[in-house]
Amino acid sequence: MKKILCFAIAALMLFCLTSAGAEGTEKAEGTDGTEEPLWLLDDLDTIDIYGEKADASLLADCELIMVNVWATYCGPCVNELAELGRLAEDWEPKGVRIVGLVSDAVDSRLEPDESQLAAARDIAEQTGAAYPHLVPDLRLAMKVLAGIQYVPTTFFVTPDGALTGNVWVGARSYDGWNTVIEDTLKELRAE
Repeated sequence: MKKILCFAIAALMLFCLTSAGAEGTEKAEGTDGTEEPLWLLDDLDTIDIYGEKADASLLADCELIMVNVWATYCGPCVNELAELGRLAEDWEPKGVRIVGLVSDAVDSRLEPDESQLAAARDIAEQTGAAYPHLVPDLRLAMKVLAGIQYVPTTFFVTPDGALTGNVWVGARSYDGWNTVIEDTLKELRAE
């Protein structure tokens, strides 16, 4: 029964995340028939790759959060981290925060894997990606990773943790991401 429930939740998240790329700001239908935001990081409570606590305060004091899901084994993921590091430096003062989510930083029991954390730290430091890189806990695994088929995958959330804009699969250049951020901000401000 537990496996069936996990599969059903994973399938639902996959549907929600993959359809978000085509629909723009993704909404879920509430029990009263109204549309409600798809909450992905509203209950954030995990650690980063350095073992420091990461919670909802990470999402505060900014207008938009770009979440890049990556893996240490993924060449395109690692190759774009330097570009994301530059973007973080340029956009943080303008109210856009970049956050990484290291999909392979945990073992099969969703416990932090020290060798993977060390690899993620080395990669982040070597590429200059000096922004927060989160370790998935059970909630992030269920709400986010269950819907991710490929890495890198990038999406945007508002400070309250609601999905906004498109879901992007694949790596991009600095200029490519810069345009995506500008367009996502325009959409968010128009709502």
